[in-house]
Amino acid sequence: MQLQFSESNTEAYVVAVPPDFGGGRDITSGNFKAALTESGIVEGICDDALASLAEILSEGEGYSGKPILVARGKPPQPGKDGKLVLLPPAKVDLSKSKRTWLVFPGEKVATIDPPTRGEAGINVRGEKIPGELGKDAEVNLGTGVELGRNGKDIVANIAGFVRVELKRISVECPVTVAKNKMTAYLNVMTPARVIGALGVDDYYKLLRTSGVVHGISKETLQKAIKAASDTGEDKNAVIVARGTEPKRGEDARIEYNFSLDVKPGLLLPDGKMDYRERELIQNVAAGQQLAVKIPPKPGKPGTTVTGEPVPAQPGRDMPLKALENVALSEDTLKLVAKREGMAVRDRSGGVRVITEFEIPGDVDYSTGNVRCKGTIRIEGSVLPNFSVESEQDVLIDGGVDSANVYAGGNLFVAHGIQGSPETEIVAGGDIRALFIENATVSAKGDIIIGQSVRHSDVRTTGTIKVTEKRGAIAGGTVVATCGIIANEVGSELGTRTELVAGIDAFKSARLEMFEKKIDEHEATIRRLDVQLGPAVDESKKMVLTAGKKSWLAKLLSERALVVAERDKVVEQRDKLASEIRSDLSAKVRVLGKVYSGVVVKIGEAAYSVGDSVRNVSFLYDEEHLEIACVQETC
Repeated sequence: MQLQFSESNTEAYVVAVPPDFGGGRDITSGNFKAALTESGIVEGICDDALASLAEILSEGEGYSGKPILVARGKPPQPGKDGKLVLLPPAKVDLSKSKRTWLVFPGEKVATIDPPTRGEAGINVRGEKIPGELGKDAEVNLGTGVELGRNGKDIVANIAGFVRVELKRISVECPVTVAKNKMTAYLNVMTPARVIGALGVDDYYKLLRTSGVVHGISKETLQKAIKAASDTGEDKNAVIVARGTEPKRGEDARIEYNFSLDVKPGLLLPDGKMDYRERELIQNVAAGQQLAVKIPPKPGKPGTTVTGEPVPAQPGRDMPLKALENVALSEDTLKLVAKREGMAVRDRSGGVRVITEFEIPGDVDYSTGNVRCKGTIRIEGSVLPNFSVESEQDVLIDGGVDSANVYAGGNLFVAHGIQGSPETEIVAGGDIRALFIENATVSAKGDIIIGQSVRHSDVRTTGTIKVTEKRGAIAGGTVVATCGIIANEVGSELGTRTELVAGIDAFKSARLEMFEKKIDEHEATIRRLDVQLGPAVDESKKMVLTAGKKSWLAKLLSERALVVAERDKVVEQRDKLASEIRSDLSAKVRVLGKVYSGVVVKIGEAAYSVGDSVRNVSFLYDEEHLEIACVQETC
């Protein structure tokens, strides 16, 4: 008997049986079954097929034809395919929804169910056939997820929302950080799209997990969540965090201890502005601190939204420059004057102390009043109502017009000195000028005048010389401790002119001041006595009212104070008078004419010129204790 088997041996077919099968005897199904068993076919024998085949062979002709299925085993069953199982926090039919949920790193997003093997089969020979294994799940891992160590769990490796599209699973982070890391943006989803209610804390955790750890605004988060809920629309690119910008360091700065600018003027107590006080010159003493450098500061670092420091730009440094007569301190932070003078800053920022200051024009409203420790040169003039003060020399290329000038050293005025009742000229050394008119002038050196001295009060402890050109002294008082020499004194009109020699010019001036104060006090006492007279008489008669008594007491108290003050000044006058020593060797020399009306004083002696005389000297005659007018022979 010829058999045919299927590929998996789960089916057996008889394709041919010879006529002599079974010895030619009557063939039964049992004969076929035995033959099949003998051929190894033990499973799934089809008895009906064998019976049909036995009936065919009963004719004794054998069989050859279409294969007849005589045994059928049990085929193996197919297994189930693997599948992706999403793991949302709640049971939701995700196939009918576009909803998503929030996950954090390490959390399972989904799991892969592996394929299963089907039920095993058995072939016609009784051999077991393994069941079929189902297909692996088709899973495409996108960004933000990875396969777990067990090979089946899909785990988030970032914080964000789960997204599944065409069997591709990913986690998308709704947080975007600007390139400079100073701003963070967040996409806030409407609650209808999110599985599970998300609040401020959830988004806050999302931000921090995504690396945004600085500058988060919970208030902004709350507003965005509410807006998404109210409108039913996502709120994208919401700025929820801002970094802290670095603060640039402060530049080094230099604080000067003297004014760098000329002031517009001085504000007076009554609210008015004195535009003559502009502080043009900055006087300094030796050892005085002129400037201090405040070193630059490093600045304050900023912080990105991801918590990284942002370096701050440090402040710029600037050097202290010590120039002429200025020293730099050991710590290089201070400038100190090496000597007394005037502090000046140049264009480079350096500081020098100069001993001579130049004003290129007049002393007027453009300069204001000038005060200077060093020598000062004025290329113009000193205009009315302005003043110039210097502890050294004052050199004026122009003139002085109704202005105050105080020189600690010499005063040189190329033109003349025109004064007024309110102004005075003072020098600690010599004074040289072309003329003096209507001025109050004093010096401790010689006063040398070119043309004339007219109607002025001129005093010096040195000598007064008026010998150039006309060289006239006319009007006023001229006092010189060491003597006076002039070309001409007085005038044809008999102008009273007083020349005083041999006494201390300054002490005599103070003595005159004391005398003036005493006269003022005496006048006040006389005025009070006039007022007190009737009241004192009434008080003796006991007819004063209480008010009158109070008034009388006040007047008496005032008189007592004035008397005490007068007595104090008298004491000062008497003391000063005792200190004054006259230099009786001093003389007054007139090279030209002395007019009538001139008074010459030497010491306590006085001489009044009657008729005009020429070329004379006035000397003190110690024998006769008077002044002699001596005619000079040359």
